[in-house]
Amino acid sequence: MNHPLTCIPRHVHIIERDLIRERTTAGLAAARARGRAGGRPVVMTEPEIRLAREMYASRQCTVAAIASALGVSRASIYRHLDNLEG
Repeated sequence: MNHPLTCIPRHVHIIERDLIRERTTAGLAAARARGRAGGRPVVMTEPEIRLAREMYASRQCTVAAIASALGVSRASIYRHLDNLEG
């Protein structure tokens, strides 16, 4: 059987973890109430996505050229082209 003093740090950890979870949830809710959205910022707007798809469909430009023209990475172009095909 465990000595009672060996269980205290475990219980303190559980209490601290719950406090962190509550504070994080409260902070995210407050940010949502202020109109702030979390997550990674969007790189391409809808008109840019349409333009990239049109350029790609024309077979006149490479993905690297499209990315350079729009000022984004090739991965961003491929991400939106995959959405078109899938």
